[in-house]
Amino acid sequence: MRNGPWRIVAWLAASLLVTACSGPSAPPAVLGVAIPGGDRALEEGRTVALAAEVEVRGGASAAVTWAAADESVATVSPAGVVTGVAPGVTAVTATSEADATKAATVAVTVQAIGDGDVRWTVQFGTAAADGAEAVAIAGGSRVAVAGSTRGGLEGAHAGETDAFVRVLDGATPAWTRQFGTFTFEYANGVAIAADGRVVVAGSTRSQLPGQTGAGVTDAYVRVYDAAGAEIWTRQFGTVNGDVVHAVAVAADGRIAVAGSTTGALDGPSAGASDAFARVFGRDGDLLWARQFGTAGSDGANAVAFLTGGGVVVAGYVTGALEGASAGERDAFLRRYDDAGEVVWTRQFGAVFDDEARAVAVGPGGRIAVVGSTRAGLDGGHAGGSDAFVRLYGDDGALAWGRQFGTPSADEARAVAIDAVGNLLVGGFTEGSLVGVGAGGRDAFVRKIEPDGTVRWTKQFGTAQSDAVAAVAVDLASGDLVVAGSTSGGLSGPSAGSSDVFVRRMGP
Repeated sequence: MRNGPWRIVAWLAASLLVTACSGPSAPPAVLGVAIPGGDRALEEGRTVALAAEVEVRGGASAAVTWAAADESVATVSPAGVVTGVAPGVTAVTATSEADATKAATVAVTVQAIGDGDVRWTVQFGTAAADGAEAVAIAGGSRVAVAGSTRGGLEGAHAGETDAFVRVLDGATPAWTRQFGTFTFEYANGVAIAADGRVVVAGSTRSQLPGQTGAGVTDAYVRVYDAAGAEIWTRQFGTVNGDVVHAVAVAADGRIAVAGSTTGALDGPSAGASDAFARVFGRDGDLLWARQFGTAGSDGANAVAFLTGGGVVVAGYVTGALEGASAGERDAFLRRYDDAGEVVWTRQFGAVFDDEARAVAVGPGGRIAVVGSTRAGLDGGHAGGSDAFVRLYGDDGALAWGRQFGTPSADEARAVAIDAVGNLLVGGFTEGSLVGVGAGGRDAFVRKIEPDGTVRWTKQFGTAQSDAVAAVAVDLASGDLVVAGSTSGGLSGPSAGSSDVFVRRMGP
């Protein structure tokens, strides 16, 4: 009798299962068609394979028919292989054979061979790990690159990790400054002022010469003159952790930084970590500072000055900064006026992780923000993490958004805008955005026209790991400069476990 009730429960469960399975089945149907990865780009004569995802019910056919709207630009095979014919843009559509009302379309850009041509590439490093996090260009040929090194890039190695800034005249080094303490220093941002001064910013876990440490990790801003002589340094922070992730310089010499803090840096702490923005005068005096966030973990990754005044800051939040949170982590964009007052905030995301990693301001005050998403933010999710690009007006209105990627991991980490409003986006892909991947992780650069149309995409790398961390554009020529890290021989033999690379490309 002890097992009697359990036998009754098991009999009831089996009866319910039989009833559910013996009920009427749903009729066959096609529920939707998608082409993961978004818009594509390829060169004349090259091919790229598209795949269609078809959601079906009741045993309906998942077969699709492929078609290109303009076969003078590109053709597509019955298997979804697109071949570039001539420069231009065409729509490629996958239509369900079982239900012609269900279809998906992507734009395919065929680029002329020669677009984005490499002008020069410089690779440098030590026997240890080295990498670039930021790049800036001024005067057409003067380039500043900043990052970190675990070896002796110039002079003696100070500690575990040192910061560095190197200025190039074209592809030729002009000067290098490596600095640090016995612990860890990082250079995360660099900018060139109108008078040639070079501004570098990042973090330190000790006291930089002449400075006072505040806590576990402090933020810093340092200014060099055009010849590489240090003008001033400001180290600041709380008793906890503080990091500058980005820096920008205005035409009048003001300096803006953005980052994250786990203490009360410029006001009470809202949560686990907050974002902050600060603006300094040309001589290092603090003009205004703002700390903001939610009850979760938040941070600012990017900052830029606006042509009409004020700054724009971008990053991530894990709570509700404006409106409701969309998922685990959302991206945000916030505009401040010249006095440091909030003009508007835009929080956006999908159901999982989204993060804004870079921001740029272009003609008409339009604001580009790029980053990564792990769901369908602005289109179908290709897989892993996808890159996203969004363009806003200076009033905070969204003009358009684009999401792209491969079935593997893809991220957009950098953006710049040229004189006519084209966007230059850089990052990395672990798949094949265009052509065939060179290694485990490749760098990429994508040029997007002001209306969101892809002009061209360049994917490059070695058999190892390569990624673009920063992009800058020469407004006079339209040339762009990208910087990042490579674990292989991108330009000459590798010096160590990872090297810095800087590459200049045509428009």
